[in-house]
Amino acid sequence: MRKKAAGLPLYIVMAVLCTAVLFPVILAVILPFQAHTELKDTLSPLVNFTGKYARIDLLPQYPSAENFKELLVYSPEFYRVFWNSLLMVGGAYSFSRPLWQCLRRGRLQGLNSRAGGFFSMSM
Repeated sequence: MRKKAAGLPLYIVMAVLCTAVLFPVILAVILPFQAHTELKDTLSPLVNFTGKYARIDLLPQYPSAENFKELLVYSPEFYRVFWNSLLMVGGAYSFSRPLWQCLRRGRLQGLNSRAGGFFSMSM
């Protein structure tokens, strides 16, 4: 019983840290489903610096997909950023994958064996 009580402060600290880390993820899931007026009311204390606290509901009062519609239909910049990101990830993968295989098999002569070992363990 005494060992369990000794570990309790550690669990409390870890619970607080997990809550602090997961809070932005929870907000990223909740806020896009709020209606435009509700989102404006929620975030106005943060934007206007009125000194009031922002009140964030865990469930939207009027859930809507209007924000997603505005992003996907009315903003052509989104598609440019999306395809640029996809191009960058594809290019990086198409370059790094063969390099990783060469390092893993030791086919690159200019690099020492430590670099090959590091890349083979990290990928």
